[in-house]
Formats: sequence, structure tokens, C-alpha cells
Amino acid sequence: MTTTLLFAIAATAAIASLTACGESVDGSSGTPGAGAATTSTTSTGGAGGSGADGGAAGSGAGNASSCDDLGFCGQPMDPGCVACAMSEGSCQDEADACQAAADNACLDLLDCYRDCQDGDTMCFDACDMKFQPGVLPLSILLDCVFCDECPVSCHIDTSSCS
Repeated sequence: MTTTLLFAIAATAAIASLTACGESVDGSSGTPGAGAATTSTTSTGGAGGSGADGGAAGSGAGNASSCDDLGFCGQPMDPGCVACAMSEGSCQDEADACQAAADNACLDLLDCYRDCQDGDTMCFDACDMKFQPGVLPLSILLDCVFCDECPVSCHIDTSSCS
């Protein structure tokens, strides 16, 4: 299954389930995307140690827990890492931007992609043409979800990430 089709299935379900409950993608109540606060899932590690005998000091960076820790990408009834990335993870702003795209173009683009068969580039291209204002926000969201937040859970080859 292609990344775009996989995302279309999982993301459509995740966004639909959040908006059906009267929440924005970032988890706040009320109008989707309106003035919602976001949270961060990053943390910093402690200070690095000093180098002995001329060695370099270590870095203090720590690994933050992320949605990728869930271990599964997601599917329509159980959106997994994809839903986590858009509601609790680092992709909240990108998901809100997709949701707020002109004329619902990003969400309509997701629905259009879901109707395409794997490898049917003509179908995906037709969706891009029909819902042009949604292409950029969706591309940014795809990059965030699959390359930054869920590469392990969704089995993504990150060499294709920008």
C-alpha cells in the first residue's frame, strides 16, 4: 500500500473521529482549529559529561516519547500513530492547517485519495488537480506524520523524506 493511500485511510478516519466529537484536530473543544493551545512532546536530556584524557564531552540530548512508540500506523477504526501525531504529537499545527484549508480542499483531497487504487497515479493526479488548494497543506502534514512522527510504526523509508 502506498504511503499516500495508507495515510488517506488513517488520517481521514482520525480527522473524522475528532471533528465528529466537536473537537479540532489538536484536541480542543469548539470550532475546529480556533484558538487552540498545542502541547509539545519533546524533552531535553541532562547535561553531558566532561571528557576525560582529552575526550570530547557528551551531549545531553534525550529521546522524547513519541506517538511512534505505539508501534502501529493506524487504520480506519483504530488510527494509531497517525491519530496520535495529529492530536497529541508534533503534527497538531499541520493537521489544523489541513483542516482549515480553503473550501475544505485538504480534507476533500484525503477523501479523493482514499478512492484511488494503489499505484493509480492518474487518479492521484486528478485528485491533486481537483483539490489544488489542499495539496500543499496535505504534503506538509504527510511529511510531519510519516517522516517526523511515525516512521517506525508506519514502516516508512525515511530516505524519501524531505
